[in-house]
Amino acid sequence: MSPAQEQHLTHIKLTTASNLDKKYRKGQAEHGGNLWDRNPFPELAEEITDLITYAHEVESRRNDVSVLIKQAISSLSERNIEHATNLLEQAYKLLN
Repeated sequence: MSPAQEQHLTHIKLTTASNLDKKYRKGQAEHGGNLWDRNPFPELAEEITDLITYAHEVESRRNDVSVLIKQAISSLSERNIEHATNLLEQAYKLLN
């Protein structure tokens, strides 16, 4: 792999490990007990449903942001800076 790919992979691994650590600790604070003593199956269907819902929302927002950015670019080409700025602010809010 190239150095850039190695760096990208390292970033993914570090971010994943950090997120996993935070999530595990949050779950322990909320639920207590040993995770390995719990039956995960009853919650699995709910977690999968949540994941599908979140994935749909991410795709929807990606599409909305794409439209707003295209409109902002068009406004910039027409030298309508105020309108372009407004569109970019809307796009930013969808991402945060």
